[in-house]
Amino acid sequence: MDSSLDQALVSPSPTGELLVAQVAVDHPIDTELTYRVPPSLAHDVVIGSRVVVPLGRGNRPVTGTVMSLSQQPIEPPAPAPPWNP
Repeated sequence: MDSSLDQALVSPSPTGELLVAQVAVDHPIDTELTYRVPPSLAHDVVIGSRVVVPLGRGNRPVTGTVMSLSQQPIEPPAPAPPWNP
């Protein structure tokens, strides 16, 4: 992914929450996957929308369908444990 898309994926909304989508991908996976919705697309994405999302280690683009949307508060990351070589 390019860096502008990476930035959009982690940019919070003005309310301090992230819009997330549960997406069913057209791939043999038994569960829906969760993706952050870029703020620039928040007004265009609705339940039933066809979307292209990254999948797997190579972030290859796959088509999916938005099954649900929700707002999630932004939580600070947990502190990393100390590294002992």
